[in-house]
Amino acid sequence: MLESVWPAIEASGVGQFMRSASLAYPIANVAHILGAVMVAGAAILLDLRILGYANTLHAASVWRTLTPIAIAGFVVMVLSGLLLFAADAVALSASRVFQVKLLLVVTATINAALFRLYKPRLDIPPPGAKASAMLSILLWTSVLICGRLIAYL
Repeated sequence: MLESVWPAIEASGVGQFMRSASLAYPIANVAHILGAVMVAGAAILLDLRILGYANTLHAASVWRTLTPIAIAGFVVMVLSGLLLFAADAVALSASRVFQVKLLLVVTATINAALFRLYKPRLDIPPPGAKASAMLSILLWTSVLICGRLIAYL
């Protein structure tokens, strides 16, 4: 069923624009990379703090500082990703690396949401918080790696 949707997305006005406007795709690609760096970078810095690095910094302050950056990066990453997908929906939807990347993004987002709901005491995090931080580092790093590999595999 979805196989019939992908050509329609590519044929849409957005898909056509992304392929025909000379700067549209490169600008969306740069925005996507910057968004991914913002979300992964902010998440990994907070994760490292939870794991005990830079423990002279108050973890709640680090959280309050980095969370808006991660959220803004996530929004930029998703919006630009939708534009990039529209340009090449058929090929991307068939790409195993792309599928894995999407699964990793969803898993990393769920991990972050659960961690946020859990609201552990950050300065002395319980073992669950540390496990979540380690998982987050693994997931966001894997998202970045898969994102780069899409062009090559």
